[in-house]
Amino acid sequence: MDRLLGKGERKETFLAWDTKASRPVAISVVLRDNDQRATRQEVEMLGRTGAHDNIVILYDFDLGSVPQYLVFEYLPGGQLRDYCRALQSERKEMPLADFFRIARQLCRALAHIHERGVIHRDVSTSNIWLDERRVVHVGDFDTAISVEDAAAGGTSAPTTEGYSAPELIAGAPQDARADLYSLGAVLHELLVGDGPMTSTDPLAAVEPPSRSRRDVPPSLDAIILSMLAIDPADRPTSADEVLGLLREIEATANLATLIANGENDTVEFKQTMRWDVKQARINDEDILRESVKTVCAFLNSVGGTLLIGVADNRHFVGLDDDLKNRKDDRKEAKTVDWFERTFRQALTDCLKPDMNHLVTVWFPIVDGVQICRVDVKASAEPIFLVIKNITEFYIRQGNLSRRLDIKSALDYVRQHWSSSTP
Repeated sequence: MDRLLGKGERKETFLAWDTKASRPVAISVVLRDNDQRATRQEVEMLGRTGAHDNIVILYDFDLGSVPQYLVFEYLPGGQLRDYCRALQSERKEMPLADFFRIARQLCRALAHIHERGVIHRDVSTSNIWLDERRVVHVGDFDTAISVEDAAAGGTSAPTTEGYSAPELIAGAPQDARADLYSLGAVLHELLVGDGPMTSTDPLAAVEPPSRSRRDVPPSLDAIILSMLAIDPADRPTSADEVLGLLREIEATANLATLIANGENDTVEFKQTMRWDVKQARINDEDILRESVKTVCAFLNSVGGTLLIGVADNRHFVGLDDDLKNRKDDRKEAKTVDWFERTFRQALTDCLKPDMNHLVTVWFPIVDGVQICRVDVKASAEPIFLVIKNITEFYIRQGNLSRRLDIKSALDYVRQHWSSSTP
């Protein structure tokens, strides 16, 4: 064994090398004078849960050895709590994009666990691990139980430093909503650096995360506070429901900041996708091409966000002009699905190679107006705009999408993708 990775109430975990599989592993050795049946329970619950991208993998175990041990995958990113504390020590906040990414992964992990009839009962940042890509993996099933056993009540609450739901502390019957309470506390910690003060008093108010950071929208406050409700009946019904709510919130979470900062090297506003406001007609050749050109420039730079339905003066005008039926359109209902299909088809037709997989299209509603948000990731290779056999190359420069001539484009490609070009 190379070194100690961590020590809990029941186990010590060491980094070791698996000589058979030629890989690093984490070996958890059960401390003496601990209930050996608890280890069997952990193995059974992990077996019942099965494999998932966001759950720590159990490679092997020996319940008959002295001491007992379990062999898990090694996750070099360490505990999520350590990551949060590192941000705190640097006086930094977790970016909302990272928060939503981690929150989605945790919801998917818990949904998987609950679908298989298991309640984790000890969800906390100290029991969540990060791999080298900072993807989260839920671990430490020491106190996990089946839904059947939890419903019977009388089970003791976890004694580790987690966020136990009030019903666990009271020894009352439990269901999957106990994990949602703990997840709400984890999300609170990710945003503000500390978990909420736990209490069984229904009148005790939890301070919303927005009190500590201004970029937290009221809708995110609301979902986290609902998860932390004392009465399980007041919480969301499932991790899948939380996931759906978070996705809706994420689509608009930083819109206010984006709009306030105006157009820049990573943000562009377009009033419409296809409708020429001045000439009162569809103009795919010019209007739609402008949006595609912006996406091309973002792909060739550091990525960015295109907001369609937002005027240059930062006012939300919505998508009505594009969604109204036009004489030269096919007679089909103009919906946001049609809008996305039309937009993505234009990207496929005009961008070479096609990079639709790097483009996420949302339709948030802001101040009662629906707009289109297009988030674009940077491409790992140069992307060209090709229309009528004319090939152009765009980059983002300030608040403009700038077309480069052949020599400038070649120089830019060599510099921007130097690691992948000869």
